[in-house]
Amino acid sequence: MKKILTILGAISFSTVGASNIIACNSIHENEIKSLQNRLST
Repeated sequence: MKKILTILGAISFSTVGASNIIACNSIHENEIKSLQNRLST
């Protein structure tokens, strides 16, 4: 029983980590795009 809970915890932790990475990447891309727009104008 404890093993199952540990596995579930690891899965939920990794999905949260992955979604955080994706969110950070999209925010970063938006910042780069806005900087490029400022430089090009």
